Amino acid sequence: MAITRSQTTGKFRVSNGSSLGAAFGGAVSVGDLLIVGAWGYITSIDTPDWLPGDCTDTENNVYVLASVSPFSVGLSCAVWFAIAKTAATPTVTINPTGAANFWGVGCATSFVSDGAWGVTDQRVRASGNSSTPATGNTGTTEAADELIIAMLATEGVNQASITVESVSPAWTEEAEELSWTNYIPGEMDSRIVSAAGAQSCSWTIASAADWSASVTTFRECVAGGSGGGGAFTFVG
Repeated sequence: MAITRSQTTGKFRVSNGSSLGAAFGGAVSVGDLLIVGAWGYITSIDTPDWLPGDCTDTENNVYVLASVSPFSVGLSCAVWFAIAKTAATPTVTINPTGAANFWGVGCATSFVSDGAWGVTDQRVRASGNSSTPATGNTGTTEAADELIIAMLATEGVNQASITVESVSPAWTEEAEELSWTNYIPGEMDSRIVSAAGAQSCSWTIASAADWSASVTTFRECVAGGSGGGGAFTFVG
């Protein structure tokens, strides 16, 4: 079986708003995996898990929160996924929990499998203050072919650059934001691997800052459409 990247909305963002989202450029296919990643900050929330809330789209696909990685009060990054039910062009919207005045950035990307999508497999999350954010290692992935999604959020300073690690297969930058003045610096990256093993991601940012980061992996079903021992992950 094999996984391929299909299309992306590109970066969407909001400054002091109540929701964020964007439309895909064309129709997705039935059975595509839709990944939505977002990171952001809000000063008026007394929990670090501000970002999780409703992730919806115009085609009534059902989104599941796969991972949330908080740093401190107000800052976090999150990943949702859905399996496309219709061959249409969805507009994705994130409505974060909490007050209306938040700053956030996101991206939605679709992926195609020549089998059937199975489960979220492994995840790891970390936080710190440095110029070298790193997620740490997941457990060993269950399948050879898996999709890896890496998320980074930072706060407190504009970033001149964010550079993801150099690995093979290489990371694809799905979205990047450098502005703290109007938005939230951070990044969403993806890559597709073909051998089982622990997964991780690291970045170099121009200016040391508080950061939150995560890696989440997604696998296909084994032949015949049966699962390989995993289960859908729900994260509260």
